[in-house]
Amino acid sequence: MDNEEDVIAFARSRIEEMCAENKDLAAILKDPELDAPTKLAMGVRGDYKNLQIKLNAISASDGDQQVKAIIDQAREDRAQSLKRVVENLNAVLSSDELEELNWLLTWILGAYGSKSIGFLQAALLQSTGKKHWLRTHIDSKFSAILVIEGDCVSCADGLRELISTAEDATTDNPGWQRPNMDLQKSEIAIMRRVVRTFCGDELYDKFDFERFFNQRAGDNVRRIHLEDENTVHVMILDACLNALLDRKDEDSEPNPVLQYAIWYFHEHLKAIDFLQADRDASREIGSKLASLLWDPVTIDAWWKPSDLITLKWDLVFDEGIMDDVFAASLKNPLVAAGLRGNAERGAYIKEALSDANAGARLFSRIAERLADRWFKEVAIPDNAFCALGIVAKASTLIQG
Repeated sequence: MDNEEDVIAFARSRIEEMCAENKDLAAILKDPELDAPTKLAMGVRGDYKNLQIKLNAISASDGDQQVKAIIDQAREDRAQSLKRVVENLNAVLSSDELEELNWLLTWILGAYGSKSIGFLQAALLQSTGKKHWLRTHIDSKFSAILVIEGDCVSCADGLRELISTAEDATTDNPGWQRPNMDLQKSEIAIMRRVVRTFCGDELYDKFDFERFFNQRAGDNVRRIHLEDENTVHVMILDACLNALLDRKDEDSEPNPVLQYAIWYFHEHLKAIDFLQADRDASREIGSKLASLLWDPVTIDAWWKPSDLITLKWDLVFDEGIMDDVFAASLKNPLVAAGLRGNAERGAYIKEALSDANAGARLFSRIAERLADRWFKEVAIPDNAFCALGIVAKASTLIQG
């Protein structure tokens, strides 16, 4: 192994840092007979990333037996090491902690760009409705698979492949096979409520009905997992649309999820295959998209003056985005089912979709809103000229 000395030096340095922070670890890792740095470095055979996984697992351990087990298994390859770490977290984390971690992984692995602590904190609040002590939880509970570098969070290499549900067709009960029928989440929720009401909480828990319903729903909340790529896009798009519709930063601190939604929600929309998506989710997305294209206040939240230049290039000057993404999505029957909630809004969307230039017609109310803003905001030249450019392009498309 050509880099043996370098790997041992790296292991010693990292172990020194961990021992300085945790005296309990020091008692084990500084045992000269154990010689943990050398044993770990020799075991990974030059694989720095595997060594990092093992050191992170040691740092997150809660007892000397776990630490000694990791060192004894030093020769496990990277995939085996990561699998063991995930299995241990599945065993020790509570259901709430697993839910938090799964949502966190959804944003880390599914969102575009870098993910700061502040952004992920806001994303978890947007997705779960709960405030999380994110930095504390990553440092104390999730450090075996998540890393904070500066202000950004990343996860261990190979984790996506290990936890992806697209690659995992098994369940906790290998003899159980999901029936060949299309169960909707709303139907499962109704039956869950009926059974709980009839049995009472004690019998419901005793017979583990919650696990049964989770399996029927394909719900893997009791273990670390990442949904298939299509579902991840649906989940993040829904959170983005909610942020745009909620407009929570109008009179308060900026919401980083709202900013992310302004820049990226159409990219998630473009990536979704609605034939493979949940029907209820598709219908909800249709309703929210209609609001986004119809409501002036929501249009203002989306087309913020500070983002007009970006949106002009990403949405208006991109010839295909209006038709190939927005119009195509709303023409899908599963998405179009969401247009039924508001008759006037639904009629506007349907009329626009019937036009040969459907994409531009869908953006006509945006063009009208921006034109109205332009006349009222001529004292802000940069915003005014950006708005005028968008209106001019949209008007050209509509007339064409």
